[in-house]
Amino acid sequence: MREKWEAAQANLRAQLEKDDNYVHFLESVEKELARKLRFARRSRSGTLLDNIAFDRFVEATAQLKYLHTFYQGKLKLIVDPIDDENACSFDGKCDVLVETLEDMLSILRIVYGQLFSRRDATNTALQIAFEKGKNEWDGELLEKYLQSQFLTVDELVARPLNRFDELIQFVKALSVTFSKAKENDIARNGCNAGNTKGY
Repeated sequence: MREKWEAAQANLRAQLEKDDNYVHFLESVEKELARKLRFARRSRSGTLLDNIAFDRFVEATAQLKYLHTFYQGKLKLIVDPIDDENACSFDGKCDVLVETLEDMLSILRIVYGQLFSRRDATNTALQIAFEKGKNEWDGELLEKYLQSQFLTVDELVARPLNRFDELIQFVKALSVTFSKAKENDIARNGCNAGNTKGY
């Protein structure tokens, strides 16, 4: 199980690095897009700021930023504990890791589910604003934001959903790996016990 745990540590560190980049993206939606739209609006009307789907999209990205940051802190303590001398066994570490990841997904799926259900409406609102481009002030701000992030409208809407899919696949693969490792340990211990009885 130790080998499986060390492999999981390496994989989780890579996932946490990806998540750091993802959190920066979520933060940019608020700081570089929504906040600038609000500041530039003043007394002007705008297709994006008046659109419910876009407003919910911005709200969801803010919630996700908080949740991902919260669970990052928990996962980093599991992978690199401050007090390693009192750390639990490798089996225990694996169990705690899987439980934390499953708890994280159970919370995140609610917000991501809302994003998925509004995906088409959000995409339509952004696409309309983008196509107006420099003819509308909010379309111009959207265009500049997308250029700075190297994204298209479709990619902006899809990125959160794609990240959630990545997390689901990672947790599933991790659970299968740990389950097989436990089965192998049980089988190995059974063989050792059988060999001991023969003496």
